[in-house]
Amino acid sequence: MQHPHHNLLTQTVRQWHEKSYPEIGIETERRKFGFYRNSGEVDIRDLPVSDVEEFFSDLEKYYGDVPTSLKIGDQALNERLKPIFLQNGWEMTGIVRYLAHVGDLPEMVDIDGYSNEEVNEENLYAAALTRLMGFANSEDDPVKESFHAEYLKRKQELDWIAKGVLARINKIPAGMIWWNQGEDLFIYLLATRVPFRGRGVAFNLINHVLQQGSLKNSRSVMINVMAENENALKLFNSIGFTNEVYRRYEYNKQNSEPL
Repeated sequence: MQHPHHNLLTQTVRQWHEKSYPEIGIETERRKFGFYRNSGEVDIRDLPVSDVEEFFSDLEKYYGDVPTSLKIGDQALNERLKPIFLQNGWEMTGIVRYLAHVGDLPEMVDIDGYSNEEVNEENLYAAALTRLMGFANSEDDPVKESFHAEYLKRKQELDWIAKGVLARINKIPAGMIWWNQGEDLFIYLLATRVPFRGRGVAFNLINHVLQQGSLKNSRSVMINVMAENENALKLFNSIGFTNEVYRRYEYNKQNSEPL
């Protein structure tokens, strides 16, 4: 089933990568071959194969030694550029799929001791810690510097247009979800701590956002997922995120960390 605004959603997601977001420190500049961000992320748009050498030269001139990550949102363009990128020391690190929810809202899962609460200054510490533990697949405390950066980033987003919900089981932080508000709701962070997996925490958190979208009469609710993350993709599909509206092919220089 296709979302009734499928084409508009495709345009919307594409435009997200063209904009600056000074509220959270993201500046974007339009250059000859695409959009360059101060984070080192480059969204390639207009790059003929014959101009790849010029593009690499422009990257080096613009970023210097700053690690860069290349993104391509067009399958045909990716097929043309992929062999050249691989030959020049870049590796494809993944494909990000943007999925729109279609169909009816699912029922909440009944979980003993489950509750959720909107994230605010009082529980932001717990939400940030839950995100780091969930993404690390570990119950070990994160290093102080990593936690401090995570806390500040989430606070900055909450002060802008993001919303967050923290799930608890028997009052213990178990999972968290983060999304941007607007005409479309976009879920971009979802984490469940290891001891609480397999109970429906992530399902209920996503369903909470879907209900918010329904109450606010939002045009859509979207989520993104790495194509190789089969478990997450299976969960999202089961909830109704079945309409792919956009995808991005991502490249990093070999031996460098993804951005």
